[in-house]
Amino acid sequence: MISSRVASIFCTVFMTIALAAPLKADEPFVVPFGDQFPILEEHMDRNRIQPDVGVDAQGRFVVVWSTRSDEDGDAGYGIRGKTFDQNGVAVGTEFMVNTYTTGDQLIPRVAMGADGGFSVAWMSEGSAGTDSSETSIQARPFNAAGVPKGPPMQVNTFTSGRQESPAIAADDQGNFVVTWANHFNAPDEKDDNRTVQARRFGSDGTPIGDAFRVGPPELDHDLTPAISMTADGSFVVAWSSVGTNGSLEVYGRRFHANADPAGATFLVNSETSMNQSYPDVSHLSDGSFTVVWRNEGSDADPFEESIEGRRFASDGTPVSSQFQIDTNPSSEAFSPQIATDSDGFLVAWGEGSFSPFNIFARSFEPTGQPSGDVFDLPTYTVQSQRGQRLGINADRQLVGVWTTQTAPGQMVSSSIQARIFRHPVIFTDGFESGDASAWMVVPAP
Repeated sequence: MISSRVASIFCTVFMTIALAAPLKADEPFVVPFGDQFPILEEHMDRNRIQPDVGVDAQGRFVVVWSTRSDEDGDAGYGIRGKTFDQNGVAVGTEFMVNTYTTGDQLIPRVAMGADGGFSVAWMSEGSAGTDSSETSIQARPFNAAGVPKGPPMQVNTFTSGRQESPAIAADDQGNFVVTWANHFNAPDEKDDNRTVQARRFGSDGTPIGDAFRVGPPELDHDLTPAISMTADGSFVVAWSSVGTNGSLEVYGRRFHANADPAGATFLVNSETSMNQSYPDVSHLSDGSFTVVWRNEGSDADPFEESIEGRRFASDGTPVSSQFQIDTNPSSEAFSPQIATDSDGFLVAWGEGSFSPFNIFARSFEPTGQPSGDVFDLPTYTVQSQRGQRLGINADRQLVGVWTTQTAPGQMVSSSIQARIFRHPVIFTDGFESGDASAWMVVPAP
């Protein structure tokens, strides 16, 4: 018997081939491969929040999330995961990521190597290690089958105050870097300092050196880091910090694969009149990268939060001015996410001044020019959709995940949904005469 998920994919592809419009010059660089689907089919009465997704070179992907469960000793939130093949069919069953269950385990982030092995980082209220002061950052590597390579380990080495906002990136071999925000003055820093820290690990979870500060000492209020890594292990970190004008600005810094700085910290945004915050960053295959962030009032959208972007060459030189990504001037936009490959990038963001909120996306050429219109990331948009995350591989298999309230077939108050996108391919009817009038765009099979 064909599963409902496989049948849905087959019907969607068939109908797309039958009804696809002629190819246009501004066609988006990914198209949907079926509708959204729940990560878990079971009707269980527990909230699932804060999803993340990683995609390997073959298009297989893993989704992690935080959920409340009795398996976590105090019935708090724990971290779960599940692996899928390239068509969205589950491989194996849901697995538990954390082993320390005292206090909540939140904000899981996942990075996948080319062979399907992956590592998860998250924020823990406490630690099985040495950090018993408020929250710590934990990490754990897994092989492609979802089997742990060892127990969770504490990432942070400085243990006073809160460690939060983890982000993670991996190279093709599965070596990874975790970055996070330390909300307490670290040793040798001035009082009430907030810094962004980072630490390197081998693919088996072995630490490679101690944690190090990402930004310079003159920035004293660093928040919400994001990280992107190239195939060879070099990486860039973007974060928010209070600038000289007293408002939040977005900064970035590049690092070699051995974590030596590849240049000084640089300012990402060019508009400085309002707060610039919550950045995300992603590399193109040539080493250039794009940073996106939330702007609390832009020149084009002065009264509402907008999503902005800026492109940089591989050496960190700006190659574009700041540009606006969302197109609705009457609605607040927030929580931008970006995913790139050699042919362009896609940005997704949340939008809405009041509930229900929705998730929108827009694709761009490598030059930063829009390719296609803004579209809904989910197919179900009746209730609020939030917390979107994106994963992509070099062949442009893109997976989006998010939290939805009371989605079809789900009895819980919030569930994790996913949707697959693929690069478009061209089908012809065999009767063209040198033009594109009968060409059709469909998702790659």
